[in-house]
Amino acid sequence: MVTPNLLSSIRKHPSMFFGECSLSALYHFMAGYMGAVAVHGIKTDTTFQLPSDFHDWVAYRLHYESSTSGWKDMILGVSRDETTAFARFFELLDEHATRKSRVIAKLIGYQGTYTISSGGQTKIERYPSCILLIVYTDDPGFFAVSDEPGYTMPMKEFFPSWEWFEDFMGVTRSQMTIVDAETFGRLSK
Repeated sequence: MVTPNLLSSIRKHPSMFFGECSLSALYHFMAGYMGAVAVHGIKTDTTFQLPSDFHDWVAYRLHYESSTSGWKDMILGVSRDETTAFARFFELLDEHATRKSRVIAKLIGYQGTYTISSGGQTKIERYPSCILLIVYTDDPGFFAVSDEPGYTMPMKEFFPSWEWFEDFMGVTRSQMTIVDAETFGRLSK
């Protein structure tokens, strides 16, 4: 999680750090800082470690189909200028910190597997047996998360539509336990 002290100071006085109020400047400052931390082996510093699903959160809130372009480019893509994008970054970060999830459906007893390849080795892993589909707002898309202790969804958590989830996971609507029929219906159209 982001340590509030330095980031809070940057938020209040960006010109003091970058000479201007700019999302790109903030992004490059954060990347440089984290690069220096990594190069010097500083393990405990998480000053600019954003939440692991922040890219997906930005895609969700800004109605992108995928988070592959990264939070900076997505925010800049919908903002008028660097200053507006800078402010929007902090709005999205604040929203992420205070968001409340709502379960819309459950996939119970799932037996799916996926393959991990690393260093010439291939390993087959299983998905969690219970996957929850959750929303935080009325934006398009949803997140697939596990409620199994200590287990996170591998590879992909954000899905912009039901069809993407259906194709990616190889499931059908009939396999789902619907909790919120109205929201599930809206997302599956």
